[in-house]
Amino acid sequence: MLGCSDTPPDDRCTSESDCETSEVCINGDCSPREICTPGETRACTCDGLTGAQECGPSGEGFGRCVCSDAPDSGSVDSGSRDAGTPDAGPVDCTGVEPAGWSLCEETASSCSIDVSDGTGCPAACAALGLRCGESFENIDGMCAADRTLPALECADTGHISDYCVCVRGDAGDAGVDAGREDAGMDVDAGDVDAGGMDAGGGGSCPPTRPWECILDEVEGFGAATTGGQGGALCRVTTLASTGAGSLRDCLSAPGRWIVFDVSGVITVAANVPDNTTIDGRGQRVTLRGSASHVVDIDSSNVFLTHLFIENATSDGVHVGPTARNVWLNHLSLSDVDDELLGIDGPTVTVSWCHLRDNGYATLVGGGAMPYPELFVTFHHNLFTDNRERHPRTRGRVHSYNNYIRFASSGGRVSQEGHLLSERNIYVATSGGTALISRTGGAVTVPGSYRSFEDVLRGGATLDASNDPSGVFDARDFYEYTLDAADDALETRIVAEAGWQDVPFPS
Repeated sequence: MLGCSDTPPDDRCTSESDCETSEVCINGDCSPREICTPGETRACTCDGLTGAQECGPSGEGFGRCVCSDAPDSGSVDSGSRDAGTPDAGPVDCTGVEPAGWSLCEETASSCSIDVSDGTGCPAACAALGLRCGESFENIDGMCAADRTLPALECADTGHISDYCVCVRGDAGDAGVDAGREDAGMDVDAGDVDAGGMDAGGGGSCPPTRPWECILDEVEGFGAATTGGQGGALCRVTTLASTGAGSLRDCLSAPGRWIVFDVSGVITVAANVPDNTTIDGRGQRVTLRGSASHVVDIDSSNVFLTHLFIENATSDGVHVGPTARNVWLNHLSLSDVDDELLGIDGPTVTVSWCHLRDNGYATLVGGGAMPYPELFVTFHHNLFTDNRERHPRTRGRVHSYNNYIRFASSGGRVSQEGHLLSERNIYVATSGGTALISRTGGAVTVPGSYRSFEDVLRGGATLDASNDPSGVFDARDFYEYTLDAADDALETRIVAEAGWQDVPFPS
């Protein structure tokens, strides 16, 4: 018996095209298209046993009936199972589909999966909190093992498509690749974002969703941002502006973690919904503007990372006044008609971005008025060869450990705004003022800045007409660590800011 299922194994689906139009394919079964809450379960009965059905990851319907007390003879050799925990309950296979893999067969003690992205069975099983028990070549076009060929050694997998049988137990258990070192069963550190994966699965880093580990890195005023955490992976499979598999298609509903299976240029005016991540790791994706803004964020809880953004008649990224909790990370922004980055909504963190070759870099608070509730953090960003606005603010900005090379001026603050500048490196390419407490001209209401151990190079100066006494203290809001503003910081920011060629953790 392969476990408890309402659908015979030979009738299992691999995509919605295998089902009727009123059905969706969930865990290999054609299930009625229903509206439900992801993770919700309901009782069911199959083969005379009591079991449960779980709502699909996007709320599209309930999957097949799974009975935890079903006997299991499975295809995994009994010597590969965790005999020491017979009452441990069924293994958890729910992380398979969110990871982008296919669940081919599920039993009380194993998840048999098709891994078609080159991850390899040891890493894929480890991401589910399991270990590789068996591995085979996959039958092309099918979610099935090719048992006409010899079984593969688990550590030798990592082809375009592998069939993996994941079972309970530690990676070093006997019966799996006997005689091999345990290191072959671990997730390769190079496959996980540099932020590191919490081996205990704590915080934002569950073992079944390693791409969420990056959320442990956010700090500053946008630290509450979780983006599409816990939501379904939506894969962009085409560079087309619209249609199935497009970025616009993935942005059509909230609550998604959007990733890319393609590299290249996507021409788009992207409106990002609530609780969304757009994650460019693993590909080189350029979002090129087709309207006023390339990316518009008027929603809450949005995370953008590892993208190129260019060409707009206004802003590269615009955070609107209704937005809350936004994190912009490892973006490379260039060549727009107004600001590379415009921010009108709290609370926002901008980190490890590269803003370059533009007239204006960033504007915080777009109207000629005070913004006392607008709080933004900039840290470890690289600004190169923009004329001014690093940033210009009428709100509350904490700027620390940035490298700012400017042609005309660095940061400007007006309309009773505050700019707390700590251990930044300001480099004037032809002289100029690093920090200015008013903009002059028609703007007569000054703001205030406070400079703490900033480094001034290239003849950069500070505007003396400034009263720093009322500027807020960032430590009243959050904790952070200041790096020394030295050559080592400059080298690190130049090397690591902006889009980086790092793999998507899976």
